[in-house]
Amino acid sequence: MVQNVDLKQIGGIPLFDGLPDDDLVMLLDHATRIELEAEETLFVQDEPADAMFLINSGQIGLYIKSRAGRELPLATLGPGNVLGEIGLLVGGTRTATARAIEPTSVLRLPDSQLHKLLEGDSIPAYRFVLNLARVLATRLRAADGQIAELCVEVNPPLVAEDDLDRLRKIFFSDWGGGLRTS
Repeated sequence: MVQNVDLKQIGGIPLFDGLPDDDLVMLLDHATRIELEAEETLFVQDEPADAMFLINSGQIGLYIKSRAGRELPLATLGPGNVLGEIGLLVGGTRTATARAIEPTSVLRLPDSQLHKLLEGDSIPAYRFVLNLARVLATRLRAADGQIAELCVEVNPPLVAEDDLDRLRKIFFSDWGGGLRTS
């Protein structure tokens, strides 16, 4: 397990909410700490995803490339937030670039370790996935509100109908694949 991890602090993070210390120790057994300097990149959009990250301190900016190749800010995440979880759940590549805004400490949780625990029917792993689903549902609810605000009828509309169709496809079709098992 990662040295100098405060289990009380970790247990207060929604992703680990309600998990006993023994479960936290098991889940964090293969975690590694990464220290980033300001402007240092954690991962890049379209590279293979193999881990998720938990922010201990500092801030991470998430950026996505537009069709025109411009880097657009997506979100700023601080301590207690998780990122890189999409690859854990559905595999594939990174959907955004993550870069430290200031000196930042993160825990890297390898996908392979959680998959191994799930294949062994680990109750702590199932509890963790349930908490992850709750975190993602909260994010989706917030995104729904933001999309609704963008769709308020203005002339010209801020969001084109084809953009909304693309978002609907992502939210309701592409997410149907479920948890990958390898």
